[in-house]
Amino acid sequence: MELRLDRFAAEPRGWETARVFVFGSLAFFGLYASFAVVSGTGDATMLVFGVANAMAGVAELLPKRRQRWVNALRAGAVGVLLLVVAGALGRLLG
Repeated sequence: MELRLDRFAAEPRGWETARVFVFGSLAFFGLYASFAVVSGTGDATMLVFGVANAMAGVAELLPKRRQRWVNALRAGAVGVLLLVVAGALGRLLG
């Protein structure tokens, strides 16, 4: 697997790419809501995945002149997901 930073810092790709993230975030928020209704407690991880997908979707929908915001939202989405991984590792090792 190869790390390609040029794709990370590329221009926003528009609705064709953003729709995957937007519908993904809606699915994660829906899963959270259904678990909250059925079991009384929702899994916060679903909320985190929903937020990360929403951030990536918004990044893809921004105009090309907002490249700094695009990169910040993409980095934020990756950072949020890395926090989930770090939390999971902390529970495993702790």
